[in-house]
Amino acid sequence: MEDLKNLVVGLKNEQDEGEQIKILQQINEFLLTRYVIQIGNLEIEPLLVEAYYYDGGVSGFKDENCHKQPKQKGEENFGKLYFHKKGYGGVDLCLSHGDYYLSFLLKCSRIKNHDTICRQTTLYDVLKQECEAQLVPKAHGSKSQIVHLPRKGLTKETYKTESLASLLVNEVIHKPVAVSLAKGKQWTLAKYAIEHQKKEIESATDFLKREKLYDAKLEERYFNDALDYISKNSFAGLGETCSDSKTALSCV
Repeated sequence: MEDLKNLVVGLKNEQDEGEQIKILQQINEFLLTRYVIQIGNLEIEPLLVEAYYYDGGVSGFKDENCHKQPKQKGEENFGKLYFHKKGYGGVDLCLSHGDYYLSFLLKCSRIKNHDTICRQTTLYDVLKQECEAQLVPKAHGSKSQIVHLPRKGLTKETYKTESLASLLVNEVIHKPVAVSLAKGKQWTLAKYAIEHQKKEIESATDFLKREKLYDAKLEERYFNDALDYISKNSFAGLGETCSDSKTALSCV
């Protein structure tokens, strides 16, 4: 757990916006590859998560899409769940370690005991009420690749296009995951392929087939849109992940 707390502390201390986004992506990646959430006799494995961070300080990260509820802030809530009380129901894992709001929406999860993959509203309905959760290390860390994406369904413009959602890309084959993506399955897979240096649609299609992620040709509109997105978001494309970065904070 100390590795995760160190990332959170590093996030609070960082003042550069681009670096803050990278750290949020690294926290996402930790949640997807290193931890599961134990709730009673249920084991919840995050598959797609979205980061929400609001720090009211002078150089803070001010994401107005964050609910800014008391249970999303404070060291006493680190590792606890926040249940959305209004609007589009969902469950967040809170990781604030101070006087700021930091939580991660469990956009898609696998309930391992039942071998069920569920969207955020289904998980909310399964849990039904506020309950105690424990963040525990995975028995074996996931070897799955990560792709960072925009978040879905935002009502406010702040950080609307930035890649603050993260996905275990091999899970995209499941319908609950595919329909939870902001830009859809083909766009997501195109971005993943481009980030692996497949910058032509033919090579990207062949790459995805070899990876057993998609067995048809990518549509040109999705591929070109993913290329355009990466070119406009320098921290969103061809970036490092924790597993391959020599300088990433999470790997120090």
